[in-house]
Amino acid sequence: ARERTVLFGGASGASLMGSDTWEWDGTSWIHRQPVKHPVSRSAAAMTYDVVRRKIVLFGGSGASSNLSDTWVPNRELLRGARGFSTRLA
Repeated sequence: ARERTVLFGGASGASLMGSDTWEWDGTSWIHRQPVKHPVSRSAAAMTYDVVRRKIVLFGGSGASSNLSDTWVPNRELLRGARGFSTRLA
């Protein structure tokens, strides 16, 4: 809906911090630092929900276990820095 790609977390030898959130606008990467965010993880799944017009982040591998949580960003996440809110799977 906003014509952006969102990248969250990942791994570079170790899981990157939960605040490692980036947005690609087609020209450049913008580093976003939401106040509220999921815990650090790698190998998570993220998709776009066309009905709700929101991205959804699910699971992944945390520091000590596999995760099965679901997160949906607040609409202000990529414009300001409010962050994510949890949702039950």
